[in-house]
Amino acid sequence: MWRVIRYIAYGFVGIALGGIIFEVVMFPSVSTLASANPPTTSMIETRLREARTNGGEAKRAQIWVPLEKISPNLQRAVLAGEDTNFATHHGFDYEAIQKAWEQIRSEIRTVNQQLKRASIPELRLETEEGTEESGVDRE
Repeated sequence: MWRVIRYIAYGFVGIALGGIIFEVVMFPSVSTLASANPPTTSMIETRLREARTNGGEAKRAQIWVPLEKISPNLQRAVLAGEDTNFATHHGFDYEAIQKAWEQIRSEIRTVNQQLKRASIPELRLETEEGTEESGVDRE
């Protein structure tokens, strides 16, 4: 009994350590932004992609200036361009998070159904009574 509890505890500790290591490795280093300008932004990449899909060649011209020289109105306009609801949600757009969560859940359900059908093909051939007897829900 203690062996099972110990292995479960090892599992939880391993998952927690794995999660921490993953976060440390994947977390973006913002400290470099204090001394170096980023090579690109998501908005620039989006516009480059749009230009390529439309058959054009995007021209990129960047001139870096200190933030103090940029108008506060322009700073807000850039934030609005990146996230139109930024001024109303103060950093966390709960509606967008909920919408993304629902989309992920829907995709997971679809994948689960596909896996169920692919892994047990004989269940597709059974009648409704046979499926109920086997304990598998038909969706």
